Amino acid sequence: MPSVTFNEFKRELDKRIKDPQVAYMFALLYERFADVMKGQEETAKVCVALANSMQGLVKLNEVTERRMRQLAKTGMINDGADIASVMIDPEEPKKN
Repeated sequence: MPSVTFNEFKRELDKRIKDPQVAYMFALLYERFADVMKGQEETAKVCVALANSMQGLVKLNEVTERRMRQLAKTGMINDGADIASVMIDPEEPKKN
């Protein structure tokens, strides 16, 4: 946010600028710059929230990898994939 409020800016402007059109233009510039600063602050907040989310995903990935290594070490999972046939064996008796 601006360090000077609009009223303070206007008061200083009135002291220094006698032409009302020039003072009006400076007042418009002040308002535009204030809007830009608000937008920048909101953008910064979004960036911080995104960084925090990414940090959480990285931690989750690290924990998942550690657990998968532990499972592989204990033999509870095999490397690769298990494949089982889904075909019906014609020699197997049919179930009702």
